[in-house]
Amino acid sequence: MTPIGSHANPFDLTGHVALITGGNSGIGLGMARGLAKYRINPGNVNIGKKHDDNFRVMIEAAVEYDRPVRIGVNWGSLDQALLTKMMDENSKLDEPADAKTVMLRAIVVSAINSAQAAESYGLKRAFSSEAKRAAW
Repeated sequence: MTPIGSHANPFDLTGHVALITGGNSGIGLGMARGLAKYRINPGNVNIGKKHDDNFRVMIEAAVEYDRPVRIGVNWGSLDQALLTKMMDENSKLDEPADAKTVMLRAIVVSAINSAQAAESYGLKRAFSSEAKRAAW
């Protein structure tokens, strides 16, 4: 683990735990607010299923409290209904892609669908420098 302060951004606490004292007022409260964000893996909160109330509630809370949201998709949280649909569609093609390719495409589509759903619930679009680097 890289020691705090050796990053290009000395305030990047990725992979670290921050213990903030005095969070009721002043600098402590400012730090607590500044570090607070929500991390959502939509497949883990039922997006893509008939009812996406859990996802909607989380996004609405982030909007209400003006908190950033990181929407992540990985194999464990991949929308299984979407993956099944894409696999079925792929199997009907004259030259179907291999399963791994379809799964990778499903991860991208799932992330885009989740971001669009979040925007429909009022979340403003913003990209971190990490997302910009990953996109290129």
